[in-house]
Amino acid sequence: MLSLGCSTTYVATTPKVVSGQAANVAVDAADFGATRIIEIFMRVGAQEGTELRLARLNAAQSKPCKGGRDFVVIYKDGTVEHTGPLAVAGSHRLRMSFVVEDEPIDAQFELDLEFQKRGKLECIRVPLYGATFAAEGTP
Repeated sequence: MLSLGCSTTYVATTPKVVSGQAANVAVDAADFGATRIIEIFMRVGAQEGTELRLARLNAAQSKPCKGGRDFVVIYKDGTVEHTGPLAVAGSHRLRMSFVVEDEPIDAQFELDLEFQKRGKLECIRVPLYGATFAAEGTP
């Protein structure tokens, strides 16, 4: 049996850099697949000693870095990472996959990233919707 679906990729027309104390983040694209998997393609630049402690997909109205869906797989510079926290000092490309089962297809999501440097935690929230992104539908 052949099953067809469609996915929509949202590409950042001008990637917005979201800055924190220890890291800067820019989401390049968000792929909302027909299989209810969302893939986030992003860049991160971080100071020496900075680690990514968590990455969660969250509803726009939720509190940053509280609740939400954890990633199911993460790639750093094209390599699957199996253990954490993830060292992100320097400049890196990250790809994260999230499974969303209960949320409406048109839900507005935020990407919550928690970084740690020298014991200090910092949450950076990146919106995955709005005027910054343009849809590229692929039937």
